Amino acid sequence: MLNYKHNAKLQREVGAKIMSIKATKVKDMIFFQRANGSYQSKVTVNGKRKTFYGKTKNEVRLKYQDYLKEIELDDTKLQNDIMTLNDYIEYWLKTYKLRTLEPSSYDKLEMVYLNQIKNSIGYKRLCDVTSEDIQNLINAHASPKDNFTKALAKSGLKKIRQLLDQCYKKAIQEQRVKVNPCVNTYIPSDIFIDIDTKEQFSLTDVQMQELKRICLIKTKCSDYQDYKYHDGLVLLIILNTGLRSGEMLALEWEDVDLDNKVIRVNKIVQSKIVDRSNEDHKRVDRVKSGSKTFSGTRTIPINNSTVQYFKEIQKRNLSMGIQSKFVCCTTKGTRQTHRNLLRSLYTIRDKSDIIPDNVSLHTLRHTFGSTLIRNKVDVSVVSKLMGHANIMVTYNKYIHVINEEKAKAMELVEIA
Repeated sequence: MLNYKHNAKLQREVGAKIMSIKATKVKDMIFFQRANGSYQSKVTVNGKRKTFYGKTKNEVRLKYQDYLKEIELDDTKLQNDIMTLNDYIEYWLKTYKLRTLEPSSYDKLEMVYLNQIKNSIGYKRLCDVTSEDIQNLINAHASPKDNFTKALAKSGLKKIRQLLDQCYKKAIQEQRVKVNPCVNTYIPSDIFIDIDTKEQFSLTDVQMQELKRICLIKTKCSDYQDYKYHDGLVLLIILNTGLRSGEMLALEWEDVDLDNKVIRVNKIVQSKIVDRSNEDHKRVDRVKSGSKTFSGTRTIPINNSTVQYFKEIQKRNLSMGIQSKFVCCTTKGTRQTHRNLLRSLYTIRDKSDIIPDNVSLHTLRHTFGSTLIRNKVDVSVVSKLMGHANIMVTYNKYIHVINEEKAKAMELVEIA
């Protein structure tokens, strides 16, 4: 603790500094005597209003001078800090995110750092990164001027800014920096972004019938008829239930109640998660209890066609001697992978001239939701069947279908 009454040396040391700070000169201080006889003075330092108290005017002055010296020391410390942005982000990820995020979410966050930040502005000192640096980084990925920078949609640009914003907010709390350079940055308008946001689409009725036809093709196999495409029935189940691919891969026979015509969704496979328990950090599939969202854990009624698809899988497994607890399994009984299930979809796609080239497993799920909307099923019911976090997620994902139905409705009305 400083002795404010007798610290004349401090007065001499900081006197010159005090005179160099705008509108904070000691001689400009205005003192107010309080009811108890002590003094106070209010001054503005670096845009912040501070009040100092003391038994005498001189004590107030010395407290003020001490505060200025602390600011000077803080500035010196910041200038001498050699921690780079890369250093801090890696520290921030491991310290604050590794044990608080789902492994899949952590991997995605880390990839934003590795792919967009590390080799661009990451080499700069943490305290030297400016708003201009961050804005230039965002602009570069919005509209690349070279062959090395990857063009990103608006969602990707937001992820860059969000990561940096969170880092600097924490750095401020830890007193490593004073300002957040993300504050004055923005995401460019759509017209300045070279890549369109990927829009989900659904299969048409004709395309759905074509998919069903190919999935149900049978072929002679020894003494029984087998389905030509091993995962075709699984794809039809996704199309008829709206399951996420990870939910389909995790579905076990104990979750299927064919008598009551329901399935229980209570786990999900997260694909290609970095295994951080090993030094090689290989990517593995991981089964997570629950689902993607809290609402993802749900019971879904199934129609008669879907019941039949499940029975056909059971019949095929019995004929081929396959024993597995997984509905979607390999011929060896192990759980099927996302990669191989997608390959099966592509194989079936290639047998048709009308199934879109960019069809995906999510397309089947989206087609299920779109079909419900087009058949006038209430959005709240669709949301529960799909396992969305809330009804607004459903509304935003299917707004294009809702608008199409509104337009159709207006065509039926002729008032004048």
